[in-house]
Amino acid sequence: MARTGGRYLQVREQYHAASDIHVFQAGAYARLSNDSRAKESESIKNQEDMIMDYLKGHDEIKLVKVYKDDGCTGTNFCRDSFEQMMEEVRKGGINCIIVCDLSRFGREHIEVGDYMDKIFPFLGIRFISLRDQYDSLDPDCGKRRLGLSVKNLCHEIYPRDVSRNVSNIFMKMQENGESWNNRNTPYGYHVDKSEKRYCLDYRTYKIVRKIAGWIIGGNNLSTVVEKLYLPKI
Repeated sequence: MARTGGRYLQVREQYHAASDIHVFQAGAYARLSNDSRAKESESIKNQEDMIMDYLKGHDEIKLVKVYKDDGCTGTNFCRDSFEQMMEEVRKGGINCIIVCDLSRFGREHIEVGDYMDKIFPFLGIRFISLRDQYDSLDPDCGKRRLGLSVKNLCHEIYPRDVSRNVSNIFMKMQENGESWNNRNTPYGYHVDKSEKRYCLDYRTYKIVRKIAGWIIGGNNLSTVVEKLYLPKI
């Protein structure tokens, strides 16, 4: 434990040394997921405007670049602009990251916590989340960290809840024979565009009935596939 504790203290010393920098080279990060496009307050432009307004009162921060991931989920960090920003961090071109809200940075609370508590302090990165009133350079930021962790956990739960609700809606629509989308129409059916419903495709329904009969009769999927490849079914 002593060796681990010593390594942690060394990291903190590196971070505090980086905190003495008079001018920070900042990367502003904005993200919008597909399910947020209808929310004007979360638009990429509004996020960017909020960050720019903040920078007007902070001469110690020089903006290097605005990184934007439009239409990207926050549940993982496989995002093009985010990876470009982190590459610039590793090169030493950026030592400050600004987001308008922690949920824009990410929605996976464990990984977000690792960035805030381990990766950024180790690299000497100042991290600022405007709406959360969080600035890692602030000596009192530790007092806000617990509340931010709880909020971040809620950020992770939100997309899961949305995904579950959307799935339930589509399942209910399928049970009612309804469809609002003909891209994934089941084999044996077609979409009646006027009524937005699945209807039997009489060109293929006989094949579907045979497949159902084979399955009910105890045939596994491999056997069914072999039967389908026979000259006549």
